Amino acid sequence: MINKNSIETLKKYFSKNPLFFYFLVFIIFISIISSLSCKKITDDIIDCSIEAIMLSIHYETDTTNSKIIHFEFKDESSGDFKLKNEISWNFGDGHSIKSDGLKIDHTYQSAGTYEVIASYILEKGSSSCNGDKKKSIKVE
Repeated sequence: MINKNSIETLKKYFSKNPLFFYFLVFIIFISIISSLSCKKITDDIIDCSIEAIMLSIHYETDTTNSKIIHFEFKDESSGDFKLKNEISWNFGDGHSIKSDGLKIDHTYQSAGTYEVIASYILEKGSSSCNGDKKKSIKVE
């Protein structure tokens, strides 16, 4: 049920995350389309898309060497789709690797700003979806 608090929460979220508005429009569009197509497929697309919002890249600089960065791919979702424990990392410096876990360390050769891309797969039974999360980092 929509109430005043719900509307205020959405206003705050939209102001901090304007892309979320477009995502919400997409969800409404998919919901309309669902009446014309297979409901399970449409539901899975919507569920997976919503859960993907809760995925993110976190990082910390090593305390002894500022060129070593500790990355972690976080899944804060609570839905039916589960994050596959395998992430493909592109560190933005020409190096890429696939990890068998959600944490990985990378050593940069020089200081600078890099765009890190983590490619993921969410799975639920025989259904899956994939995508990328990006994070700009500054290496000192």
